[in-house]
Amino acid sequence: MADTGGSPSIWDRTISMLGLRSIPASTPPVPPQVDATGNPSAPQQPQAEKGIKVADEVWENPYYPLNGPPQNQEEREYLQRIIKEERDAVSSAISRKLNDGDLDSAAHGNCADLYWEYNSCLRNGTWKERGTFCNSRKLKYKKCVNIQKRNLQRLNYMDPTLTPRERVIIEDEADQMYLREMAREQESST
Repeated sequence: MADTGGSPSIWDRTISMLGLRSIPASTPPVPPQVDATGNPSAPQQPQAEKGIKVADEVWENPYYPLNGPPQNQEEREYLQRIIKEERDAVSSAISRKLNDGDLDSAAHGNCADLYWEYNSCLRNGTWKERGTFCNSRKLKYKKCVNIQKRNLQRLNYMDPTLTPRERVIIEDEADQMYLREMAREQESST
């Protein structure tokens, strides 16, 4: 991260969260290394930086692609459009990191009690239950997970702008929705 003297900027934190690192323009170039045969070899880059090429003018000019600060409204709008496109690209990269594993994990967490019942049945259930591999409890658990996933998706759980606290609130609300749905199903069956 660039040393700004204080806390890291939002750009530096975002780059760090993506597993990259920003290199300020004041970083001196690395001299080429020479291998055993005397031929120059390319310097070794960390794995995260391979394939990422940033033009030198981007580091030297913060107003890139303009030559300097915007002089009129048209240049300001152009620069704002470029910034918005870059933010959208970073946002989509972040959302790709939030994959379906987070959704699965939240759904399974909300159904942990049913999973415990299923495992308990496999260990300590009657011979009849264990003979069917506790199929009724397994189906109940799988149904819970599927409903939880559906509820989490409806509540926009995968939104990359959510804070961890908001995610917990959404998980709780999805669980409440599941419990209400099961109560309605119970009432309709009796």
